[in-house]
Amino acid sequence: MPSDHRLRLALDAVGAHVTAYRGAVTAAAERVRALLAVGGGVERARIELGALGAARIDVARFAELSHGVVLDASNRQLISQAAAVLSGIASVSESAFVVSVPEDDRPAAWITNALANFGRAFAAAHAADLVRAGRYDAVDRDEFALAYAPDRWTNAERMAAPPIVAIVDGANLHAGELGELLDGTQHVVLIVEGSCPPAALVRLITPGTFVLQTMDARGLDRFRDYRGPAIAAFVDDQAACFAHDPTRGAALWQRLEIWQPSSPVARKRIGGASAKQQVDEVAQLVAMATQPAFSASKLGDLVPAGANAVDRLTDWLLSESGLSGGAQ
Repeated sequence: MPSDHRLRLALDAVGAHVTAYRGAVTAAAERVRALLAVGGGVERARIELGALGAARIDVARFAELSHGVVLDASNRQLISQAAAVLSGIASVSESAFVVSVPEDDRPAAWITNALANFGRAFAAAHAADLVRAGRYDAVDRDEFALAYAPDRWTNAERMAAPPIVAIVDGANLHAGELGELLDGTQHVVLIVEGSCPPAALVRLITPGTFVLQTMDARGLDRFRDYRGPAIAAFVDDQAACFAHDPTRGAALWQRLEIWQPSSPVARKRIGGASAKQQVDEVAQLVAMATQPAFSASKLGDLVPAGANAVDRLTDWLLSESGLSGGAQ
């Protein structure tokens, strides 16, 4: 674990998302426990009816009508297992949301594995609902207890995605591989140790994704409050610091703010990123943040002279589009 204050800042930044995920899991656990309470099945109905009633009434039918669902011993065991999975995940400490990526490994695989472990809660709740509906396949009975990767989550589950704080080696950042995880409300914070490519996260900028590179707490408040997918990285003092905030405007240059530019001069290779790739990423970042320049000249000064303004504009547009002198 890093010894500095960045881990505390990161955990504070994802605290609300941890709470939201725990709340969703806790609600699912309560629903599953309620299913156990009303789904006692034939044996429970037999006790309720007593010896005389059980002798005169179809006990299985009574159980179905009175409690709405009948759980046989096998289903009851599965539901109990689902409740245990949900209860266990709901009570994990905040340290469970922290992943320490080994120095020679890529973070995408470790973060995906952590999310798949948290995804077991979604699988358990889904299994319980299928059992209640009488549609759970016997061959899949143990599957919900295993890892349940993000690519299997529903849209609703992606909106309750657990956040991840990952401690990564800068030389093995490989940020582009994280793009497929940024969906729903997924929030990821990378605590980068050592040097990393100066504009590594630029590859993750899309219209609906919040992307932040920072040395301190700047930008973390907006990262925390953003309701879509978001990723932030604590970087060294040689890297660029910027925020791409989708709420700031429709145009890319409006959404992108750079408060610490990185030198465009090539540095040595860092991990898998060559000096040229680093220069290209910095150049891309600057280009994306540059407001387009529009000519202040009047339209009439831009098009060729002629007797008729409409004809002049038409001739100029055809010339610029390459369509003049086309097919007769």
